[in-house]
Parts: sequence; structure tokens; C-alpha cells
Amino acid sequence: MKKEIIDKLDEITKLIDNDKELIEYKKIKEKILKDEELLNKISKLKTIDSYSDEYVRLKKEILANKNYLKYIELEKKLFFDIKDLNNELNKLLEKRGCIWK
Repeated sequence: MKKEIIDKLDEITKLIDNDKELIEYKKIKEKILKDEELLNKISKLKTIDSYSDEYVRLKKEILANKNYLKYIELEKKLFFDIKDLNNELNKLLEKRGCIWK
């Protein structure tokens, strides 16, 4: 049984690594990490009052960035995909919580 689970996990890992949304997510993340202007805006946003006009202006500028919006969209989707995958693994292993503990 343990060998079957490991083989299935390896199969799932290969599928995930070749997933076009995950590949796109990684590419967009790299673009964002190279965009100093966007990173500065995000960093500055964390330090100012969330009720100020400057905060609203910066937030709008950040959300106008197409790469950032796509990144957030893919991040949410991947989060729920991982959550579903964990739930399925927990059912198969008849275990709750993190299976790596």
C-alpha cells in the first residue's frame, strides 16, 4: 500500500510540474519580482494608512498591473486546487491534517 501511495504521489507531482497554469504562475512571479516599480509600490502600501488617499491611489496602480492581477488569480486557483488535493489525500490515508507530520 505504501509503495502504491508513493507511486501515485510521484505521478501527481509530475502532473503538477507540467501544469500550464502552474508554469504560467511561475513565469508571472518572475516578472513581478523583476518589476522594481511594482515591488516598491507594494512595499510602500504596507507602510501607509489604509484609509489615506495615497493608499487608495497606490492600490489602484497596483491592481492596474495585468501581471499582478493574473498572479493573484492563479494564486487563488492554485490554493484551492492544493486544498482539494490535500482533502483527497487525507481521505485516502484516512488521516486529518498535514500528512507530513
